[in-house]
Amino acid sequence: MNARFAALGLAIAAVLLPPAELHAQARPFERLKYPPLEFNPPTPEERTLSNGIAVFLLEDHTLPLVNVIAVSKRGTAHFDPARYGAAEAVGVTMRTGGTEALTPDSLDRELEFLAAFLGTGTGDEASSASLNVLARHLGRGLELWADVIRQPRHDPSRIEVYRRQQMESWRRRNDTPGSIRARAFRKVMYGDHPLGRMLKPEHLEGLTPEVLRAVQAEIFCPENLLIGATGDFESGELVAELDRLLGDMPRCRGPLPELPPVEFPWGPAVIHLYKDVNQTNIQMGAPGGILVREDPDYFAAEVLDFVLGGSGFTSRMVKRVRSDAGYAYSVGTFWGADVDRQGIFGAAAETKVESTVAAIRLMQEVIRDILQNPPTPDELRTAKDFVVNSFVFRFEFPFQIVAQQLNYRIDGLPPDWFARYLRGIQGVARDDLIRVAQTYLKPDALTVIVVGDSARFDQPLHALGPVKTLSLEELDR
Repeated sequence: MNARFAALGLAIAAVLLPPAELHAQARPFERLKYPPLEFNPPTPEERTLSNGIAVFLLEDHTLPLVNVIAVSKRGTAHFDPARYGAAEAVGVTMRTGGTEALTPDSLDRELEFLAAFLGTGTGDEASSASLNVLARHLGRGLELWADVIRQPRHDPSRIEVYRRQQMESWRRRNDTPGSIRARAFRKVMYGDHPLGRMLKPEHLEGLTPEVLRAVQAEIFCPENLLIGATGDFESGELVAELDRLLGDMPRCRGPLPELPPVEFPWGPAVIHLYKDVNQTNIQMGAPGGILVREDPDYFAAEVLDFVLGGSGFTSRMVKRVRSDAGYAYSVGTFWGADVDRQGIFGAAAETKVESTVAAIRLMQEVIRDILQNPPTPDELRTAKDFVVNSFVFRFEFPFQIVAQQLNYRIDGLPPDWFARYLRGIQGVARDDLIRVAQTYLKPDALTVIVVGDSARFDQPLHALGPVKTLSLEELDR
């Protein structure tokens, strides 16, 4: 029926029928029956190159595009301090610095002509090189992508551009209180651990093409690599081409060392860094105690964090600190976890300088309160529904599906982790939340980082406990 005629019919019925009869003819939504919703994302096909590199493939002929990514299980944190700066630089200059066959400008022009995107990056514990290209240019795009991985030029001019950019970032590192807070929190919580490193001027010395190529060869070598591909291709042909381009890569020179365990500090502690600003930046944290695994505690922690402060406007932290007290526009919690080590549980906020201590106390109180007043059935239901329903949006596009499989393989999770995760979240009960909160949340043992003008605080910081003042110079040591 035409929508306009349907609307007209309803309007006539409203005039001719008494309200009671019209209501009687309505169909309450509770009576509507729907089949159970099931989400079954496609499973990528796994192949192996002749040198052992696993390739995850998912054909998608909807558009004439192809996405390819090589992911390395090694990143900047796996290198000693002497080569940390080179590992950071590799993520940029392996792309911007050209290849043995092409100068940087020539590589840029050819990628532009192909309407292709080629990106690279090195993170703390993983690195990548990705390609997005039209299907009709896939052959040439793969050749350029493989050359960037295997035969990088790391042109000295682009190394110098990178070095100057990082030096400028270093010069401006204290311009914003958020940057100061993030660096201070990382330094205090991670200490001398490789995951706590920050790029400094001394790391930018001695960056030569030879040094960068040697570091890149240790990151992008067969034992460390996984490849994912989605788009308009034929799987057998693509695997054969990948094997031609990467199948004879030299083996890794030796395994890079695994990261040592992290020993996060326990509070209580209050650390202040002075910054003459109108808003105070606050971040607090303690060891989270949770590991990513098929365990009720992990799934309960995911749900509990949503209720406490990870969900935005529906969370207790936002309601109490932002809506009720008006102390902060931005406030929330986080609960980090990894497969082989715990992360940090904490909270962060920005508040006007005159409500600094009051905001910190209220944030701590909200965390403490959930131990005495566990999530209600409505909060539990809302959290579980949101986590489950939003999780499927990680699989909207084929490339996301393949990327998830790459992540699972790197993390050592089973390939059906998606289904296990959903079952775990759906199985969380209120008793699980109570147990996890009482076991892992230590609101009186938080380390609190405060960046702001202490002369204008509503109360002296020592009202919260002993205070350690950390200068910006000490932060950079």
